[in-house]
This record gives sequence, structure tokens and C-alpha cells, in this order.
Amino acid sequence: MTIHEDWPEEVLLNGRIFTREELEHIKEVIRLFPRLSQKELAHTLCETLSWYGPNGKPKLESCRELLRKLEAKEWIRLPEKRKATSSGKETVIIGTATEPEEELRGSVSAYAPIQLEPVRVQKEIRLWNEYVERYHMLGY
Repeated sequence: MTIHEDWPEEVLLNGRIFTREELEHIKEVIRLFPRLSQKELAHTLCETLSWYGPNGKPKLESCRELLRKLEAKEWIRLPEKRKATSSGKETVIIGTATEPEEELRGSVSAYAPIQLEPVRVQKEIRLWNEYVERYHMLGY
């Protein structure tokens, strides 16, 4: 990790004093995890910097504001905001592929070995999202 000599040793931002090393940590987290959303980034940084309010909850809004300030100073570059639908979530169309089948009864060992595989291609991701929409109590 390269320390930026033009950065202050300490800086007061959003009610907290940040050291140069903490600022470098923020930059490094952004570099290492470029696919994190800004919300996920704020959660990660609150956790790794132990930045919690008196109620024990992460100071997410303060962290997000801090990130905007650091970007305005050109000390960091935030990931692009993700586009969402007007409802804030992707529309999932339920088709016949996820219709209920005969219920399985018995112990897990009766169906062993069970394999889990990550979904990696768009077609599989859409099918997974369809199953979640249909069967998860919160939907997609």
C-alpha cells in the first residue's frame, strides 16, 4: 500500500479523526473490491474501521457522506451507482420451470450426495431468481 505524502497525517471528517493509514485502508478496500456497491462499501468500511454509533449500529450514512467528500477531494474514486428499476428491484417473471414437483420426504442422507453449484451464467441466474421469487417468504 502506498502512503500519499500529500495526505494529512490526520483529518477530521464527519465527526471522526481519520489517520492517513485509515484513508489508505479505505482506498485499498475500494481497489480490492471494485464490485461492491456503495452501500456494501459503507458496511464493509464501518466494520473494518470499527465505526459504530452509541447504539452499536454502523454509522452508514456518515460513512457514505465521508466517501462522497473523499471523492470530491479526488482522494478516492467510488464505484458507479448501480441502476435499479423504479421499484428498486429487478422484475422477476415466474414461469413453468419452477413449478412445484413431488415433495421429497425423508432425511437428507437418503438423498446424498447433495451438491451445490454456484450460478454463473445469466440463464442460471434468472432461474435462481425465479425460484427465490416463488418460494422464499420475502420473494426476490
